[in-house]
Amino acid sequence: VVSFFFPLFFGIIIGDIGYGTVLGLLALWLRRKFSQSAAVQSAARIALHGALSTVFFGTIFAEFFGYILPYPHFKRGEQTTALLLFCIALGATQILLGFVLGVINALRERHKKHALAKLAAIGALIGSGLAVGVFAGQLPEALRTPSFALLASALVLLVMSEGFLGILELISYVGNIISYARLMGFGLVGLKIAELINEAGHELHNIFLAGVIGIVGHSANLGLALFESTVQSARLHYVEFFQKFLD
Repeated sequence: VVSFFFPLFFGIIIGDIGYGTVLGLLALWLRRKFSQSAAVQSAARIALHGALSTVFFGTIFAEFFGYILPYPHFKRGEQTTALLLFCIALGATQILLGFVLGVINALRERHKKHALAKLAAIGALIGSGLAVGVFAGQLPEALRTPSFALLASALVLLVMSEGFLGILELISYVGNIISYARLMGFGLVGLKIAELINEAGHELHNIFLAGVIGIVGHSANLGLALFESTVQSARLHYVEFFQKFLD
């Protein structure tokens, strides 16, 4: 599960063909240079998967070292609402998967009460999500009654299994899902920094100085992007995802 979601989050944040290519070449060099080190080989493998994801999303965003390539693409610098909804939907998917794994673990350990609580959380999240979609006009009006029925039933089961504390925890689950908005936020920051580096180079009207600023600036931005994408992707797993099924 982590081997799928971690590179996915990593690529969404950086989302640049140029940065992904540099990272991929660096990963291949590390694999060849330190072939005897298991730790470096593992790190290089993770970096390579992240690089492939970065190039994939960079192709969708049409970004190359902060420049927007001229072909039909998703403009994440402008279509922020759609990107935000995508990231939150991705977060909801992983959180719900975490609860499903939690149900499986609870049943294996014969903790029926815990399994019921996690099933109730799944129902409450799906029901509230459908209700919000109906009120926002994004889902058919026919789903209004089923969504409220599902939400009400889930809340009753949540109180039966966890008490009223379960209602408070449900609010924190919604916060967990919204936390995935960081995928959009850090990605847009990286894009804007790359664009500022390019603009600074153009303003100098000197090819040599522009090249120096480009190399230094994009190297620093890539280093920052690697740090942030790694930390934030790991954080979403350890804080939001793992807590739904790991003790």
